Amino acid sequence: MRWGIHTIEDYHEETHGSLPEFYDKLVARAVLAEELGYESFWLTEHHFHWLGGAHANPLVALSAIAARTRKLRLGTAVTLLPYRHPLLVAEEIACLDNLSHGRVDVGIGRGFFIDHGVSSSAVSSLSEACQASALPLRAARAGFGEMS
Repeated sequence: MRWGIHTIEDYHEETHGSLPEFYDKLVARAVLAEELGYESFWLTEHHFHWLGGAHANPLVALSAIAARTRKLRLGTAVTLLPYRHPLLVAEEIACLDNLSHGRVDVGIGRGFFIDHGVSSSAVSSLSEACQASALPLRAARAGFGEMS
């Protein structure tokens, strides 16, 4: 059996301290997870919400974790494609995958908050979002070789 940690955290400054302290503790938990033998560490992408809202771009936080770990797989428990251009996301994933020497796992979704400046038509269909992103994500996986 393989074990990993999926973290979706709340953030309140009065409870958790400053955001830099919050992120230092997050990275420390991932380092400890690797030391304890966990296989993976997953972050969610949330926006404008106290629950998970400190993780507006998990790929950036996972980059800090990648720099401090060697074996731990790094995962996005959902990357919200309707919020950003899929090619940009593919480039960011490819960069993190290279920085971590191939330790990235990616979950893709549409999210559930549609009242933050993202039109309902942009998130109306998960399958459409995933299909639209398939080509650039395949290109990222292949190292930006020829896209077919």
